[in-house]
Amino acid sequence: MVLRPGKSGLAKLRARRGTASVELAVALIPLMTIVMGVIEGGRMMAVQEIAVNAVREGARLSALGGSAAGTSAGTGLNEVNYRVRSYLSSAGVSANSATVTVTDLDQPSLTDLTLSSPGDRIQVGVSLPFSSVALCPPWFFGNATVAATSIMRKEAP
Repeated sequence: MVLRPGKSGLAKLRARRGTASVELAVALIPLMTIVMGVIEGGRMMAVQEIAVNAVREGARLSALGGSAAGTSAGTGLNEVNYRVRSYLSSAGVSANSATVTVTDLDQPSLTDLTLSSPGDRIQVGVSLPFSSVALCPPWFFGNATVAATSIMRKEAP
């Protein structure tokens, strides 16, 4: 048996002692970036679905007689703006930065829904910046806006 000079097995292990930690740190950065991107993408889809449901609720209310468009400060139960904002709030989405629009598409000059005629198409829309509902700083979607609209015909005067 021939003995060769060189490092023993124990000396080789000591030389590679922190390698696994460094490799983990290098691999963890892109992995966590991908995971956070997937989570933020899921959050964006969830907020989009909440916005669609909120405008559907508002459009349904606007199709009924006696409802008013309302303002962002209004609190009346028959106000479309209030209904959309309360739906967003109850779903955990901040309605403070939301912009709600209510428009009679057949009579665009009307600002009061109670004056709309039966059969008029009422459009309810909402838009909010994704940065106001993002789970982490908006690196992934930057200045994205979540928006939804719904149109229903007015049923009663």
